[in-house]
Formats: sequence, C-alpha cells, structure tokens
Amino acid sequence: MSIILLHIHTIAGTIYKHYEEFLNFFNNRSTNASAESGSSQKVVEFSF
Repeated sequence: MSIILLHIHTIAGTIYKHYEEFLNFFNNRSTNASAESGSSQKVVEFSF
C-alpha cells in the first residue's frame, strides 16, 4: 500500500470513529472546547 493510501485510510478511520462528534458540530455549532480548556489548565498546574 502506498504511503498516500495509508494516510487516506488513517483519515477515513478517524472520521468514521468520531463521526457523531463531527455531526454535533455541524448540527449545533458546539464543541467540547470548554472542557478541553479546563483539562489543559489542570495539566499546566500539575506540571510545575
């Protein structure tokens, strides 16, 4: 399998695995950015 097909296969697998989250964004224009932001702040606090 060529490297380009491998990349396409990886992208297709990611879309297939997370398609409900993708659809949620397009239907509701909402993401989990606030949750991710809170998680990243906690990681920074504990890393020092």
